[in-house]
Formats: sequence, C-alpha cells, structure tokens
Amino acid sequence: VKVRGKNPAKLLRVIVENIDLLLSGWYRNKATVIVPFVSKGLHRVHIDYQFALEELEEAAAFGKTEIDFKTGNETIPVRIDSIAPDLVMADISEMLMKWEDMEVEKIIGQGAFGKVYSAVYKGNRVAVKQIEV
Repeated sequence: VKVRGKNPAKLLRVIVENIDLLLSGWYRNKATVIVPFVSKGLHRVHIDYQFALEELEEAAAFGKTEIDFKTGNETIPVRIDSIAPDLVMADISEMLMKWEDMEVEKIIGQGAFGKVYSAVYKGNRVAVKQIEV
C-alpha cells in the first residue's frame, strides 16, 4: 500500500487499524502481517526482506528505533520509522508541546491516573493532564 498526502503516516495508521479491526472482528482466524523492507539499488527497486509486524511492534515497544536486517554475514540496521512510520507514530512529533511553552496555573482535577491543570499554551487556555506512572 502506497500512502501519499499531507500526513501519510497518520493515514496509514488509520488504514492499518481499520483492516486489522475488520479481520479480527469479522473473521476468526489469525493472520500474520508482514512489512516489506525495500532496498533501492542503482538500477532497480527490489524487496530484500519481510519483517513480521509482531517483530517490529516488539522492537518499538522496547524503545528501539532500529531493527537488524541480516544478510549473509552482514547486519544492517534499518530504521523502523522508514518501513513502518505508523507503528512508531512518526507523525506524533509534530503534535508534541514543549513544557517550557506552557504556563501551568492550578490543579482543576485529579483522578486515578493523574492530575489535570489549567494552563496557557501560546496564548490559548488549555487543560493539561499529567499522567502518573
């Protein structure tokens, strides 16, 4: 699947989630999802390897940014965001806010998972939830 547009990683994540939901909800069989690793040669494009999605998910869950592609005696590190940007939520970085840009004022709520504060971010009044882990 080739996804193009303003935010392809977000769109790809939505497509994958919908397909996964359809497969798991409609059909009751286990599917193995594979992600191709495409290597661009000088004269042509060819697929060198296919990573199992579970393998990529596990690496991302443990904070790894690269996964090893083994070919013969050589090991080549492959950036996960280059083959599965939706998995590592590559588009999220543009949504991150710097704590320094926020003026936290007072606590307005508290629950089992954290506290909610009233704050001002770039001139706008916002609510900020600080999750306790």
